Amino acid sequence: MLRALLWYARAEFLVRKGSCAFHTAPSHAKDGACQAVTQGSGEQYLSAFALLLQAGPFQLCVLSALPQLIGTGAQLASVKLLQWFPDRKARIFAGTVGQAFVWIPIVLLPLAFPEWGP
Repeated sequence: MLRALLWYARAEFLVRKGSCAFHTAPSHAKDGACQAVTQGSGEQYLSAFALLLQAGPFQLCVLSALPQLIGTGAQLASVKLLQWFPDRKARIFAGTVGQAFVWIPIVLLPLAFPEWGP
């Protein structure tokens, strides 16, 4: 935490100083804060939600490994997508909307399978 705060303070200083390399530093800090909120409010509770739906040990293992695997695959695919979709804001918006829509089936799982629910 202290390292992140020191990096952010250094980046703010360099932005105010006029260095071109760190003009996006405040947006990186906002992105990190949003990712922390996403992880803290959603991803941390997926295992507990799976236990509520009576998931077994194998399902819990897959559930804990799948987000990292998908994230790594998305990073590798993003390099190729740069060629076809050069607009960065559109890619970020599409990824954000896609990530939000992925939560809909997760939330609807207890309604789709009530025999597995609480």
